[in-house]
Amino acid sequence: MNIDQCLYAASSALTVPFNLLFATVGEIASIVKSEAYQPTLQLYLRKNDFPLEHAKSIVIKDNRGVDDLLERTREAELNEWGTFLVASHSKDKAIIEKILKSEEAKEIGIVGKGYPDRIELYMQKADNLGYNGSIHYHPGFKIFGALNLHVHYGDRYNPGNWINLLTFNLRKGPEIIGYNRTHLYLREGLRNDIMVKASPIKVLQYLNKKA
Repeated sequence: MNIDQCLYAASSALTVPFNLLFATVGEIASIVKSEAYQPTLQLYLRKNDFPLEHAKSIVIKDNRGVDDLLERTREAELNEWGTFLVASHSKDKAIIEKILKSEEAKEIGIVGKGYPDRIELYMQKADNLGYNGSIHYHPGFKIFGALNLHVHYGDRYNPGNWINLLTFNLRKGPEIIGYNRTHLYLREGLRNDIMVKASPIKVLQYLNKKA
């Protein structure tokens, strides 16, 4: 196991539900009552009701949107930033139709302030507006490599049937991955618009190639 693999394993163990800290009392009550926020096991068992939780691949149709995400990631800002997306499904594919510009997300009040270790993403508000996926950037120097790839509990705790994107920098440049409550998705080859579901060992092999 090389240094990137060790760092990935260590960083993946750090799980803090930051997103829940920014919900209002009313939003928390809504979350508790909402069927979309039931236990992950139920999301997994009810495949027909939550197809995005069972996707085998992700296809991003908003090519301009994903290019903008990677370009901003390349700038290596010190604080997290984020936005939301609209996705549909077709058979075993999650299809990302639209990526909302982060500036617009702030204007309509579904993204707040970014910090070095978190971003204020108002999931319930976004869900009510028809968005069904979040996007955020993890800051970190390129020399940290795989340490910049970690999806903690707070990242995964989105409304049920969401598909999400995370961007970060590796030594060779900006990277983007997909995730939901239980799975990670890695880019297929050099393409930015297609990701496939990956096992933990596949994630480590992928990082090793990128090191």
